[in-house]
Amino acid sequence: MSEDRNLGEARRWLGQALHDRDAARLNRDHGFHEHACFVAQQSAEKDRTLADQALGDLEAVLACVQRFVRS
Repeated sequence: MSEDRNLGEARRWLGQALHDRDAARLNRDHGFHEHACFVAQQSAEKDRTLADQALGDLEAVLACVQRFVRS
């Protein structure tokens, strides 16, 4: 996957996570606590996906650096 596509995908996950967070807050503020918890959990999962992608990208960069250093 190209860097541009990775960045676009990361932005998409972040945007959706922030949207879900805001939806959870609105649900909480209007007394829909059960749904607020569900949507907040969905937001956290999207944040986790974003973090996993970033970590994978970092691991790929570190692997490249290690190969460069060894050569």
